[in-house]
Amino acid sequence: MNNQDILFIPDTALISSVGDEMIILEINSGKYIEFNSVAGKIIDLIRAKKTIAYKNLLINLSEFYDIDINSINIDVEEFINQALKIEVLRKK
Repeated sequence: MNNQDILFIPDTALISSVGDEMIILEINSGKYIEFNSVAGKIIDLIRAKKTIAYKNLLINLSEFYDIDINSINIDVEEFINQALKIEVLRKK
């Protein structure tokens, strides 16, 4: 993931909360991803800003959870890559 990659949620993605978990469904393919509240924070940040650079996403998460960026980068990138693969997230 490049720090300058701009992430966004496409119009074809539907987001729903179920208890402590969230689900995003890509309506054209029927593919979906379930995730916990930490990954939900990623989605919330992207939704709130409409688009966000990967680097800014890491900064926001680091500040929110009071964790070093290097400590969260791998987990965040793994989630983002899964979401990109099924197209519930896209990058510009």
